[in-house]
Amino acid sequence: MARFSTHAARAAIAPACAALLLAGCGGKAGMTLAPVSTAGSLQTTVVSRRAVDGDSDLRVQQTASGTASTYIWQPWFARLNGGLNLTYDRNFGNEARTSVLGSGSGTLSILPLSNYPVTVSVAHSDSRVSGDFSGANQTRDRASISTRAVLSQSITTGLTASWERADQEDSGVVDSQSLNLIASKSFTRDRTILGLRSVDVSADLRNSGFDATSAGENDRKRLTGNLGIAARAEPVKNLNVNSRITATYDDLSDDGDSFTRQALQAVSTAQWRPASQPFIVTGSLRGLHETIERDGDEDEPDTRNIILSGALGLRWPVNPRLSVNLGARGAYEDTRHDAGGSIGEGDLDDGRRVNGNLVAGANYNSASREISGFDWRWDARGQVQGGFATDDGFQSQNSAGLGHQFGRKLDDFFFIPVRLTLSQQGDVTFGVGAGSVATADLSHAVSLDYSGVSPAAATFARLSLRDNRTVVGDGGEFQLLQAQMGRRLSLDSDRRLQGNLSFQATRTAGDGDSDFSMTASGTVAYSQRNLFEIENLGLRSELRLNMTDIERLFGEGDEDFRTDLVRNDWRNVLSYRIGRLTANLEGTVFQLDDG
Repeated sequence: MARFSTHAARAAIAPACAALLLAGCGGKAGMTLAPVSTAGSLQTTVVSRRAVDGDSDLRVQQTASGTASTYIWQPWFARLNGGLNLTYDRNFGNEARTSVLGSGSGTLSILPLSNYPVTVSVAHSDSRVSGDFSGANQTRDRASISTRAVLSQSITTGLTASWERADQEDSGVVDSQSLNLIASKSFTRDRTILGLRSVDVSADLRNSGFDATSAGENDRKRLTGNLGIAARAEPVKNLNVNSRITATYDDLSDDGDSFTRQALQAVSTAQWRPASQPFIVTGSLRGLHETIERDGDEDEPDTRNIILSGALGLRWPVNPRLSVNLGARGAYEDTRHDAGGSIGEGDLDDGRRVNGNLVAGANYNSASREISGFDWRWDARGQVQGGFATDDGFQSQNSAGLGHQFGRKLDDFFFIPVRLTLSQQGDVTFGVGAGSVATADLSHAVSLDYSGVSPAAATFARLSLRDNRTVVGDGGEFQLLQAQMGRRLSLDSDRRLQGNLSFQATRTAGDGDSDFSMTASGTVAYSQRNLFEIENLGLRSELRLNMTDIERLFGEGDEDFRTDLVRNDWRNVLSYRIGRLTANLEGTVFQLDDG
């Protein structure tokens, strides 16, 4: 569809363009046309797949793509861009099928550099390949027009309208249409009332639906709309305020059942960063009034929600090592719904609820000092949080942590220089109120790190072990062993070789049960330019190996190899470039489950 529309537009534009060209030259003939910039590609894909049940498919796909861009009369007057994609898809499996797919797009920009630019675009896409290789086979048509008017340095207006139609049979969408309308207006001044800097107004209207493709599926229609007003202000110096009010309407009809939602929401955020002080103060306010009406389902009642919430926070870096955080939060909620259910934000029962809490915390990191050849430092942190909620009463949750770390470079550790790091961390958590518990956790970690860089190679390796366990209260244990190694090597000016290996083992224990798992992965990649001494001929070969749950690879209780835990692939790409033309030949062998 887009191709016919684009050709029709070009046919209509061509006489006008020719008239303009002749008029600009005093009626002289022989005027050259505007230059056209083009690009394109050709691609052939061959995929062979064997399923677990023994069925096999062979799919061949050839794709030709091209783009072109030019202008009408002068570049500042109008610019035209277009693209075309043609695909021949053939499946040679049990159900042989052939598809010819066409996708295209076109964009016309009128007066793009002026204060009144207009852009018109159309697009058509088709991804309905033969066979069952894709779960997103669909066709889509889209058209849009947008314009913007710069009326002055302080006033700008804009309008965008778009139409879209989509068919997607695999997901039940046969005919889906939507209409989108967005309008905005903004102005900026150095000083206005209350320090107002800009205002934006936006509207979004969508009308969509899809039809059933099989028995048991329902037709659906949906109308949604949003109207928003956003403002940015600076009422006092170094205080930035951003506010937005949004009105929402949502009407969904699903085979007789309907859902209607109306909501009005206002959100405002502020940040104060004084120029002469290091601290930052942030705040937010939110208000929501929402009504939900349901027709056709008695188990889901109508609902009304009113929510008012606010937060205020302070972050103060007292010095480079100590930082303090203070915060306060509060909320009021009023939820009402018909008898028979509990629907609404937070899934609350009927009634009014108030909750609020205060938070105070501090973090400190010490300077490093030498102890017996080790660099040693320590850190501490703490947080106190208390609050009140209508349903739970007063509660307090507090935590404190203390840790330290030793680090040292070992110049001759099995003939290589490594850095050894040892750390220990303790955390205590305790609460006040109903159901509060106290826990204490202790963690230890050790790691060895190596890195080496030379003009032709770079190598890194890391081995780490961590143990976390709860020593007081209900909890469990967690151990983690990780090993990583990688190397990048330049064999010469044209050849590169790189690879990396990783291994991870974890153990989790708690409530008398434990779980152990191991995973490993590796990648080796080789690349070469000027292959066989042919300029601009390149090769990249990459082998990737992945194994999950290594301890289960040979089955559970038998000797059968678990191929579903192995993911491997070997990808090879041969490329050749002549000027602006590049040809790629790719071959990939992969193992996925049993195929």
